[in-house]
Amino acid sequence: MLKRKILFYFVFSSTIVFLFFGLYSYNYRMVFISFLALILFVLIRILEKFLKINMSFGFSLLLYLFIFCSLVLGEVFSFYKIIPFWDNILHFSFGLLCACFSFSFFFTIFDFGKCVKKIFMMSILFSLCFSVFCGTIWEFFEFSMDRFFGYDMQKDTIVNKISTSYMGKRLDKVYFIDGIDNVKISGRDGSFEIEGYLDIGLIDTMEDMFIGMLGSFTFVLFIIIYRLFGCNVFKRVNEFIGFYRL
Repeated sequence: MLKRKILFYFVFSSTIVFLFFGLYSYNYRMVFISFLALILFVLIRILEKFLKINMSFGFSLLLYLFIFCSLVLGEVFSFYKIIPFWDNILHFSFGLLCACFSFSFFFTIFDFGKCVKKIFMMSILFSLCFSVFCGTIWEFFEFSMDRFFGYDMQKDTIVNKISTSYMGKRLDKVYFIDGIDNVKISGRDGSFEIEGYLDIGLIDTMEDMFIGMLGSFTFVLFIIIYRLFGCNVFKRVNEFIGFYRL
């Protein structure tokens, strides 16, 4: 319990430092992201009180680290651009974390005890569905931030071929355009060329959802293998990443 409090106060105070630094340097993007991270930290504590549970130190550590790495390091300090595959690593971790959370939540909240072994596949299915649901909600959040606040959380992708029914005379026919070398974009601020067609977020979104699902499948595969060896999966998972009733 003491370790969890120390961890919470450490990440919370660190984020507050970034928030005030953003105010001092007039970096309102840093202020907004830091404030959003603080809200998430507080919501986690409120959720614990509402559900009358305590998260284990292991789960708390992974959850706080994920929020800090994705919002503060990723968005504020541009780790998504500095470190290759930073986004993929986080989405894989997100899928893994959500599957683990839902698996332990299923076991703890409903308190099936020994009977939970009889519905093992139900808990696995719940974990996968919950993880995919959380990944979808996150992509909704990224789209909303881009759409209404002018962010670029859904990263653009340069592609050299597309299939479309929009550019032809018949909307019921798909046209293939291959070998796109450059595209000219014109606007109020001038015009410029890019080396290919600019996909504004769709490919990035689908890759993120796929990688997140891969993370959840990795956790499920680990659980199934662990159970095949006759281990008490539920007890072991709960010891490291789980919940405890208050």
